[in-house]
Amino acid sequence: MSELKICIAGLGAGGGLIAARIAGSGRPVSALARGENLRRVREHGLVLLEGPAASPQKSVAQLQVSDDPHEL
Repeated sequence: MSELKICIAGLGAGGGLIAARIAGSGRPVSALARGENLRRVREHGLVLLEGPAASPQKSVAQLQVSDDPHEL
């Protein structure tokens, strides 16, 4: 049986949080994005800041991201 493939359609606030949580659990995840979000995730990974604004906890998830669903 093949492993479940997870793809998030859109990396806005909701999709980004879900993708970061899944990636943080150790499961591979890919995402559809476009424009500035696509560029930033390709260059820096998916950055998640949590906690108080004065001292947020930062985590970075590396995931496959594209603006073409056929690539994923």
